[in-house]
Amino acid sequence: MIAERTVTVIPPNPVLLQELRNKPNKLRVAAYSMCVPNGVVRKDQNGHFVLVVREVKGILGAQTVAERVNISVLERDRNRCAIEGPLNREYLIIVSGNRPVSEGNRVRVE
Repeated sequence: MIAERTVTVIPPNPVLLQELRNKPNKLRVAAYSMCVPNGVVRKDQNGHFVLVVREVKGILGAQTVAERVNISVLERDRNRCAIEGPLNREYLIIVSGNRPVSEGNRVRVE
């Protein structure tokens, strides 16, 4: 039997990133269409990516699995990353799980 992981998810969120860059009197502010918590962005030898929840049809019916989506990191502050990639607001990005989650793992949204 394949172990299922329980995951917490978020949609990509537009926010303002604010950051101090080496000069305490100069605050840099920028608006981005997709921002996620820093811990959501993963990196391997192929680049940056996030894991999203995808429904796939299997022999036992519909299942939800973790799927890799390659992204580019535009900017980062202490808490969030501004990202771009083939994502939209319908995607649920995996934030955490009751066990480590990898691409292809069956997941259940909490």
